[in-house]
Amino acid sequence: MRIVVLVILMLFGVSCTCLTPNNVEEKFLNPLFYETMKKASAKTHFWRIKLTPTQYTASIDGEIIDQFKCKLIKNELLTVTLNCNFYNQLTNTTYPMFFEFNIMGCGNIRYKNCLNRVKFYYYEEGEKKGSYHVYFIPESPISD
Repeated sequence: MRIVVLVILMLFGVSCTCLTPNNVEEKFLNPLFYETMKKASAKTHFWRIKLTPTQYTASIDGEIIDQFKCKLIKNELLTVTLNCNFYNQLTNTTYPMFFEFNIMGCGNIRYKNCLNRVKFYYYEEGEKKGSYHVYFIPESPISD
């Protein structure tokens, strides 16, 4: 009888943990992805990007110009990909836009790491469109 009760309690415990919603907050495996990024282009050096696993924020001189809700779809030490909801004000439509960031050495004397937005892409009428940009992580000086 005790064994039957024990088995029932174990099954109940397993079923409760399986039915409990996953409230664990996703985090980037590499904390460098949380740093504010500065665009490498001399003409647009005032652009900044800030990421979280659920949001993409772009600003110019401290004023937010783009902010998207996102879902983290790839989370590795050197690469993260966000699937974001992009709202196009001209067409009054929302569609998914993907942002893939890769950390790599930039060869810059002042900065150890660079965040290269290798892919920024979306699909329009079945056609893949996109671009890439390079961003520095200003808070990452070369270590000795």
